[in-house]
Amino acid sequence: GYTYYNEEDNYYQDAYSTGPVSVPANSLSKRIASTKTTFYNYILSFDRTYGKHTVNALAGYEQFSSVYNGIISSSTFVGGSSYAYLVTSESVLNLSNGGYDPNGLVKSLFGRVNYDFDKKYYATFSIRRDGNFTVFGPGNQYGVFPAGSVGWRLSEEPFIKAALPGFNLLKLRGSYGVLGNSNIEPYLFLSAYDYANAQNFAPGGSPTLNYSQNNIANPNIKWESLYETNIGLDGEAMNGKVFFSLDWYNKTTKDMLYGLPIPPSVGMPGGIFKTNIGSVRNKGWEFLVGYKNATKDLTYSVSVNGAFNKNKVLNLDNINDNPILGGDNNYGNPTFGIMVNQPLTYTKAGSAFGQFYGYKVEGIYQNAQQIADHPQQDGYTANIGDLIYADMNKDGKINDQDRTVIGNPYPKFVYGANINLNWKGFDLALLFNGVTGVDLFNGVAPYAMSPFSDGNTTSKVFGASFLGGNQLTDQPRIGVLNGNTFTADPNHNYSYASSYFIESGSYLKLKNLQLGYNFSGPWLKKAYIQNARLYFMANNLFCITSYSGIDPELGS
Repeated sequence: GYTYYNEEDNYYQDAYSTGPVSVPANSLSKRIASTKTTFYNYILSFDRTYGKHTVNALAGYEQFSSVYNGIISSSTFVGGSSYAYLVTSESVLNLSNGGYDPNGLVKSLFGRVNYDFDKKYYATFSIRRDGNFTVFGPGNQYGVFPAGSVGWRLSEEPFIKAALPGFNLLKLRGSYGVLGNSNIEPYLFLSAYDYANAQNFAPGGSPTLNYSQNNIANPNIKWESLYETNIGLDGEAMNGKVFFSLDWYNKTTKDMLYGLPIPPSVGMPGGIFKTNIGSVRNKGWEFLVGYKNATKDLTYSVSVNGAFNKNKVLNLDNINDNPILGGDNNYGNPTFGIMVNQPLTYTKAGSAFGQFYGYKVEGIYQNAQQIADHPQQDGYTANIGDLIYADMNKDGKINDQDRTVIGNPYPKFVYGANINLNWKGFDLALLFNGVTGVDLFNGVAPYAMSPFSDGNTTSKVFGASFLGGNQLTDQPRIGVLNGNTFTADPNHNYSYASSYFIESGSYLKLKNLQLGYNFSGPWLKKAYIQNARLYFMANNLFCITSYSGIDPELGS
C-alpha cells in the first residue's frame, strides 16, 4: 500500500501582555509538509484436514516505511496577518526545513501454525522477527518474539458431559508469549544536535550560528520485551443463555524503554537519557459474566466484566537501592510552570511503578499554637490558613527530605457493563465503565488558584483563606498582603507537589449510548436499498465521581 499526505498550516500570533506572560512582537508563520508511507505484505497459507487432524499455517513478510519532509517560514514584527507581510524589509525572517522518518523502516518475518485434534484439543505456535532500523542501532535492530498456546474443549469429553450436563461449552486454555516494543523516538543511538539562533557572544561582535546537543547517544538501546502467561476458562450454559470467562495473567516487561533524568551538571537542563532498564510485573485476574435471551419480539443481553491488577517493579538493574524520580507539572514548558523542578513520580524496586511523590499534608493551620508546635520550612514560618506539611523524617524541619509517596495511580478494580436490547426493529446499546481505588494528581488545581498566572485562574481562587474579606476557609491561602505589597504563596501551598492535590479517581461512567431503528419492508427493495438504519449515538452522558478535575478517566 502507498499513502501520500500533504498539509499546510498558516498561523498568526498577535502581540499581548497578560500577567507575567507576554508576547512582545507579533508573528506570522507558514508550514508546508508531506508524508509518504509505503506498506508491503506477502503471505503464504496452508490448510489441510486429515481425518480428525486439522492443520493450518501461514508465513509472511511485511515492510513499513515512512518519510516526512517539511519547511517552515516565520517572521516577527510583521505589518499584519496577511502572508504578503511574511517577507518585508521590516520583518525578521526565519527559515527551517527538515526530513526524517520517525518509524522509517521496519521489516518483519512471521509464521504461525494451528493444530486441532477432533475439535477437542488445540495448539498454536507463532514466531516473528522484527527489525527496526531507525529506532535501534547496529547489533540491536532485530528482535525475535515467539508465542504458543494450547486449549482443551472439556465439554466434548464424555465424563464432563455426564458430570455437567447443563454446560454446552467448557474450554480450558493457556498461553505464553513474548511481545516486542520499539515505541520511542528514532535515532537515540546517535548523538543529535539542534540548530540555535544566531547570538552575539561579545558586545559589538558578529552573530554566530550555534548548535546544541539535545540527547546523549545510547548505542546499546534495544527492544523492550513483554513476557505474558495466561490461563483461562470459557463456558456457556443453558444452551448459550449464560456465558462466562475467567482469566489469570502474569505480564513481565523486561528491558523497559525508559527515560532517566539527566543531572543539570551535564548541561542539558530537563534532559533525559533513554535506555533499557529493569523489569516490571503486572499480575491479576479478569472475568466476564453475561446472560442473553430472546422472546417473540425481544432479544436482549447483559454482561459485566472486571479486572484486578497488581503492579510491581521487580528490579531497576544497578539502581535498585535508589528511587527514580520523574514527571513534572509544567504543562510541558517550565516558563509557565508553578511546580518547577519538582518530580511527581517515585519508582523503586519492590513497589508500584510511578507512584505519586511529594509532601504529605496533615491539614490547614487553625491557630498559632499549632504553628508553634510544628516544624517549619527554613527561612519561613507558616501562618494560619497555610498547609501543614508532615515532618516525615522527624528532623524538626520541613525540606526536600520530607517528600514521600502520596498516592497510587493504579486502580484496585476496573469494571464495565454492556446492555443490548432489540425490540420490533428498535435497538438500544449501553456501555458503562468505571474504576475504584485509584488516586489522581489534579495538576490543573494549583494553576486555577494562581491569580497572576496566564489564563488558567478560576473563580475558586475567591474561596481562599484570608482573601478579601474571607476568614479561615477550607482552602489554603494564596499569599500575604502587607499594605500595598503582595507576597505570593510564601508557604508553597500551591507550588509544592503535595497530597493536597491527590484526589480519588474512582468513577462510574455511561461511556456510550446508541439508540436505533432498522427499517424493513418492500419499499426498500423498490428503492434498491437492501437495508437502512437510523440511529442516535452519544458518548460520556454522565459520570459519577468525586474528582474535581475535568475527567477522571484521563488519568486512569
